[in-house]
Amino acid sequence: MTLSADRKSELKSEVERTFEQFKEQYSGFIQTPMRDSVQKIESLGIFVLISAAPEEVSGFCMTIGENTFIFINKSQVVGRQNYSLWHEVYHWYTESTGLVSMSGEKDNNEIEFSADYFASLVLIDKDYLNRRLNSMGFNKKPIKYLSYDEIIQLQHHFKVSYSAMVRKIIELYPDSELGQRYTLGFMVNKKKLIEKTKRLGLDVDLIFPSENTYISSELFDLLKRLLSENKITQTKVESLLEIIEKELI
Repeated sequence: MTLSADRKSELKSEVERTFEQFKEQYSGFIQTPMRDSVQKIESLGIFVLISAAPEEVSGFCMTIGENTFIFINKSQVVGRQNYSLWHEVYHWYTESTGLVSMSGEKDNNEIEFSADYFASLVLIDKDYLNRRLNSMGFNKKPIKYLSYDEIIQLQHHFKVSYSAMVRKIIELYPDSELGQRYTLGFMVNKKKLIEKTKRLGLDVDLIFPSENTYISSELFDLLKRLLSENKITQTKVESLLEIIEKELI
């Protein structure tokens, strides 16, 4: 069942309280804008793997013993991967791990909606975005005149997908009349988005999937430690390394 507008509002309030608790617990951790999500998340002691998966899978978070792993599907565009990373951090922080996050679930699943909203709070601070828009002259003219090019520039500033950027602006300015801008983020208009991005002299990495697999280097240290403590067999280590090697080739 699709979540009602009232329920979404309630969930947002709950997630905002959770986010404030997170910021208090990890004082000074959140950066605005967030420049390197993977590095930041790894600094929490979480292992990050970005690799191939079925198209409908966004990612998942799993805790085994004292170790937490976040897996992200590299077939997502990089801007969405950044969202998915923090989406999974929400699962870790709220101890709602173990479930695979699927694309398109956020509108009918309370946990997935909450995790996505948490990611938006991490990546796009509302006050900072408002100041940024004011510096672009929108303290003197209606936000409805925000152009495609300006949204793309904001998208790259915050390192998110184009659609996520439009959604957050509309959330901040619900009477902005920017709904028509959202369509540029549709797959059918990807060529137009790429052309506009290149014309602005910006990198197109955010709007393409990852080419390479990423595996936290600390994972190898973990395997070495588990082996020395006889918590994992040599055969198991060799099997895991073989899988990793195949992903990296």
